[in-house]
Amino acid sequence: MIDSQTPCRDLEVISCTPAKDTSLVDLVLSAPGWTCKPGQFVMLRPAHWGLELVWPRPFSVCDVSDAGLRILFQTVGRGTQRLAGLTPGQKVTVWGPLGRWFRIDETRPNLILAGGVGIAPFVMLARREKTDNLSMLFGHRLDLAHYPFAEIGREAVNDDQTRGRAGGECLGDLGLGAVVGDPLQNGKFKVSSLRNIDLTPPYGHNGFFKSLEEIVFFYHWRAAKDGGMCGDGMGGGMGGGGMNCENMATMFPPPEVDQNRTTLDMFPRPQVDNIVTFLKTLSDGYFER
Repeated sequence: MIDSQTPCRDLEVISCTPAKDTSLVDLVLSAPGWTCKPGQFVMLRPAHWGLELVWPRPFSVCDVSDAGLRILFQTVGRGTQRLAGLTPGQKVTVWGPLGRWFRIDETRPNLILAGGVGIAPFVMLARREKTDNLSMLFGHRLDLAHYPFAEIGREAVNDDQTRGRAGGECLGDLGLGAVVGDPLQNGKFKVSSLRNIDLTPPYGHNGFFKSLEEIVFFYHWRAAKDGGMCGDGMGGGMGGGGMNCENMATMFPPPEVDQNRTTLDMFPRPQVDNIVTFLKTLSDGYFER
């Protein structure tokens, strides 16, 4: 909430730089003369907007120091598109800091959950807080290099219960194992209903498969590998011409988490089409995206 006690200042644009993906923008304003806690946010409105865009836009504080106020945002509408066009020297009115902040319990492990541009406030958190008990699970649509993940990875503890690793290497999502802290549960995920499954792509816990045909064929492929029919370095094919194993060993990437994986029983290639056809019969007229 903005009230009479909320600092309101005109800051100067130092830089406004698109990330590797131009939908992400790294904005740095001059130092605001105040500090804040990780998790708080500010409201921004360039002075030259006039009456065309009246309302300020809220953004998490990525970082703040004597070097300036840093905001990481994604362009999703008119306001953010106009902000992305800011140039050095222009003035931006800033209200803040606002809102509550993150609280870290130094007596036990703390897990950060972030998605996409929502990683922004954790840059300051990792820099300021005691981090020997801090780990992160980070979900992202773009390649990891587009985000300031490496800045957090240098500070935060990353072990076999995290998705991130110092230096920017990305590990798999451990699923239930990361939540309950039990390696025996690694790689386990809640499975959604099959109702309207044909209408709800993508598939898999990380959305890797874009169609039913892809994911069902993947299980056929995985079962063939489990049965030694198409292992690494093996040529030939299945009896009856069911599968040509040339280049099959590397058709899909290796498992994100290879622990606790169930060995699949082989089923013939024609069953892929039959299973997909059956799954499509589970669609009804009561689906809204």
